[in-house]
Amino acid sequence: VASTLSVWANDFVTMDLSGFIEKMYAVGDCIVGFQEDTVYMLIYSLLRKFAASQNVSFGNIQILEKAKINLLMMSTPDSILRLSKTKLRAEANSILNIYLTLPLQDLKQYLQYIIENSNPFSFVTTHSMLLSESEVLDIKQSFPQFSLSLQVVYLLQFQT
Repeated sequence: VASTLSVWANDFVTMDLSGFIEKMYAVGDCIVGFQEDTVYMLIYSLLRKFAASQNVSFGNIQILEKAKINLLMMSTPDSILRLSKTKLRAEANSILNIYLTLPLQDLKQYLQYIIENSNPFSFVTTHSMLLSESEVLDIKQSFPQFSLSLQVVYLLQFQT
């Protein structure tokens, strides 16, 4: 499963233009946060999650498909739009359809998904100070179980 997912991730960024195959992007450029061990940690966490739910039968195909969806959650929009020019050309439309159904429309929707489907110890980074004080308050009110531990930290606060 790990090798198949690694190949898929590399195909995600390998351009296939007029028969010339070239890797123009690193996987981490298109799948935010992707590291050498991402595939293994993703599969490990999915195996633990599936094993913990006793009523669910799972196999390699289910783990691979769920892992692909998790990688899509971390993908940049421009990388999704480039898929028709990559080695995943044949899958581009179905991947786009899956991507468009993911809870990526707003921060609250994304946080709700993270809380329900993975480890609630997460952090979200944005390009700029995109959250106003009222939006931060709204998010805290939407997730009262985390209101005391939810923190918004701006890069300006760090001495870099």
